[in-house]
Amino acid sequence: MNLFRIAFLTLFFCCFQISVFCHVHFISLGRDCQPASQLIHFKLRLKPYPFDWMVSGNFSGITMAIQDDLKYFLDPFFLYHGESYIGNNYYQFGYNHFFPLIGHPLTEEVCVAGTVVPNYLDFLSHVQRVQNIRKENLLFLLSTTNDQVIFIRTHAIPSEAEEFVNMIKIKYPNLNFILFIVHENENLIGDWGIPNVKNYYASQRLGIVNDWWSYNEWKLIFNHIYQLLHP
Repeated sequence: MNLFRIAFLTLFFCCFQISVFCHVHFISLGRDCQPASQLIHFKLRLKPYPFDWMVSGNFSGITMAIQDDLKYFLDPFFLYHGESYIGNNYYQFGYNHFFPLIGHPLTEEVCVAGTVVPNYLDFLSHVQRVQNIRKENLLFLLSTTNDQVIFIRTHAIPSEAEEFVNMIKIKYPNLNFILFIVHENENLIGDWGIPNVKNYYASQRLGIVNDWWSYNEWKLIFNHIYQLLHP
């Protein structure tokens, strides 16, 4: 009976989330796969976007990439082999789910850990085709939508958030957006005083990856976003 109740409540929550966010487009800005993974789990990702399955420790790289329409996103001149990932030294990105791994077949998304094949450039055209669709999804949405856009990013600081917001306001002046930062820095709790930026302090660990937040924490995060949109 308890299992049935839990399953029912989970289904109810997912349906609730879908209904209240039906005109909201969530876009993951990293820093890793966690935001995209949770958006999928809670059925809030309407389309795939280019930053879903990669690592971007430097938020400025995301800002640069959007500013120049991801011109150098998969430019072979800036790619290098980093064993378990392919790096981009222009944006300082790590593509650890794009290219095939030794001992594993090529798929659209590489969902296992391992070593990237040394001849990764042989697969670049395939990866570019997949990622170009995601790139077009992003650029088309930002330039055409009248709906609310929620950019969600983990582990960012106020100066990085302000840099991103200023870029978006110049490049897409009509975009209705919020940059939502999830962090674990107690010194950053509270209003950062930056237009279009909201932040959430998260502390519950033990997600599917050790340094990720739990599903319950993400449920609170998305409920908080709902409260922001429907005060």
